[in-house]
Amino acid sequence: MTRHPSIAIAVFVLALFSGAVLAQRGLDFRAYLSIQRGMTEGQVLGIAGPPDLQSDDGVAFSSPGGRAALAVKTYTYLPTAADPYTTTISFVGGQAAEIGRDGTFAPASGARGMDFRSYLSLKRGMTEGEVLAIAGAPDAQAEEGAVLSGQGRGRAALRVRTYTYLPTKADPHTTTITLVGGRVTEIRRDRKF
Repeated sequence: MTRHPSIAIAVFVLALFSGAVLAQRGLDFRAYLSIQRGMTEGQVLGIAGPPDLQSDDGVAFSSPGGRAALAVKTYTYLPTAADPYTTTISFVGGQAAEIGRDGTFAPASGARGMDFRSYLSLKRGMTEGEVLAIAGAPDAQAEEGAVLSGQGRGRAALRVRTYTYLPTKADPHTTTITLVGGRVTEIRRDRKF
């Protein structure tokens, strides 16, 4: 180690940096209050920093008279022990369109599947971040393509994703959650026989 101290220092810095990147950051209340609708993506990143989760939710088309396709993106800041809130910010065309904060907190655990209490907490219309905060990471995830919403020129292409929580010994149910455009549209729970 004394022959190449610069290599040892580089390895230490890399390990420190990778640990910091993988840790959940969350979003404190002061930063949440500073974020407003209409802010650019860059302004939000300047206030809140990089999100814990980021998803591209398809495109929305501008007003009925326009034909511009606007990217739809969602940033999710997951709960931490210091701040047990999930914050979800949706962007349309690079500007904050919707800001939500939910106080549901699911402590990290090594168990897979979904318990009944978490299942009962799920509701249609919830954001993807809220689902992940309540139920944790799914056992399986599938990208199902996209669907078009609305009619006429104001249509939007919305991403369809399915989360599946497999049965466990403690809870013998398979739970399937369908998300369209980053929002829950269907929740299904089937008992394993």
